[in-house]
Amino acid sequence: MTDRKTDRVVSISLSIVIHVAILAALVWGWFRYRQETPTPQSLAIEGTVVRSAPPPAPEPTPPKPVEQPPPPVPPPPQVDQEAERKKAEEQKAVEAAAEQQRQAEKAAVEKAAADKAAADKAAAEKAAAERAEAERRAEETRKAEAARQKAEAEKKAQELAQQKKVQEERAQREADLQKQLAAEEHLNALQSSPAKAEYLSLITARINHAWIRPPSARQGVKCSVHITQVPGGVITHVTVTGCNGDESVRQSVETAAYRASPLPAPSDPALFDPNIDVTFAPDE
Repeated sequence: MTDRKTDRVVSISLSIVIHVAILAALVWGWFRYRQETPTPQSLAIEGTVVRSAPPPAPEPTPPKPVEQPPPPVPPPPQVDQEAERKKAEEQKAVEAAAEQQRQAEKAAVEKAAADKAAADKAAAEKAAAERAEAERRAEETRKAEAARQKAEAEKKAQELAQQKKVQEERAQREADLQKQLAAEEHLNALQSSPAKAEYLSLITARINHAWIRPPSARQGVKCSVHITQVPGGVITHVTVTGCNGDESVRQSVETAAYRASPLPAPSDPALFDPNIDVTFAPDE
């Protein structure tokens, strides 16, 4: 590129020199044309004028000065067309290379700007993703902490409820035990009281009234009868044991017990017993 600039400077300088030479030649020729040719000096001649002599001949007219032709203009230097063509091609190649370099630099600048924009966008997206991830983790931590606190509160409430339930159950058992003890004491007292004997006497009388003596029954029949009843006195099962009569007597006593259902209620509900043992002795 520097050699090309030097050639241009040389060409311009040579053109200036040629034009200056032509201008100088024209000026010089013009000054030569304007300059007067000096008149030649005539020799002094001494003589005597004779009047009768013929008039002197007229002096010859001095010749006109001959115009000098201007100096020949030196021909312009021969231009090497092939060299000029090569220089033009080189100039085009240099300009094309410069344009290509400029386009490459422009593309590089644009690519750098695009890469920077992409990097900035990626960095912004990464930062946004990191913020979102941090917020998500913080939310998960908050939820986990809330769930832990809730679980602890529920566990504590369950423990308190369990303790309360245990205390209530203990109190209920104690109350039931107290009731059972009181009932047993009351029942024990009733077992030895006239009310118990009266209750069993009513049941025995009901069975005796319902008994139909079979022909094989002899005097002094005595049997042990086990009775199972439900609330209300309804008999569900009868077992006759320890009877001094034959099978027909035992069967008649069992039938009489079923006929006595429902049994009379005791004067005190505490005397009610689902399993009662009575002695069947109708002849006593």
